[in-house]
Amino acid sequence: MKRAAEQGLRIRQYAPPAGGSVQCTVTAEDDLLIGRLAANFTTAERVDLCLCDQQGIERLRLPDIPFPSGAGSVVWQPSITWAKAAPSNTLIARLVTFDEAGVERLLGEYTFHHTRTLPGDDRAGVLPEG
Repeated sequence: MKRAAEQGLRIRQYAPPAGGSVQCTVTAEDDLLIGRLAANFTTAERVDLCLCDQQGIERLRLPDIPFPSGAGSVVWQPSITWAKAAPSNTLIARLVTFDEAGVERLLGEYTFHHTRTLPGDDRAGVLPEG
């Protein structure tokens, strides 16, 4: 991100606390969208990022995402094009890991309340069903 900023790219960044939420948006001038998701990864060997709708129903899973050993957060860079087209909505992101028996365990849940600021159809760009 430092290099992107040095090159003059406009970065929109949000970092809701685990269990918390944030109001967010993007503008036509933004080039990158970054989410910082803080969690305790000390016992994790594998981490999945689950993207859920407002009701908490999982719509997309990014399995086995890279996470820095000993770090306190991961960086998620969703598509800025998708975010610019997205309607006002709520997205819930969950970081999960798995215990020795393969049982899923929640590391953190983060709620993003997106407000559309660009003109256009406020129904476009929602997470797909199933």
